[in-house]
Amino acid sequence: MTEKAADSEVLRLTDQRGRVGTARAREAGATVLREPADYGHGERQSRLRDPFGHELLLGHELETVSPEEIKQRFEAEQRGKVAQ
Repeated sequence: MTEKAADSEVLRLTDQRGRVGTARAREAGATVLREPADYGHGERQSRLRDPFGHELLLGHELETVSPEEIKQRFEAEQRGKVAQ
């Protein structure tokens, strides 16, 4: 796996193709650090590292979620982790 570039920042990109963008990036030589997953803030996201060591966060909006709803979802998720 390519090491993270020393002077790299994480770049967030909007990916309207969802999982297709992650698959195409993998085919082009990127390492998938986190497969696409749905998050409580209303996005599907994946995390990649390109062949030069730069990290990319691909995001695709699934739904518009209010800040209050995001907070409720996060708290419910945390309660579920504690219960396990």
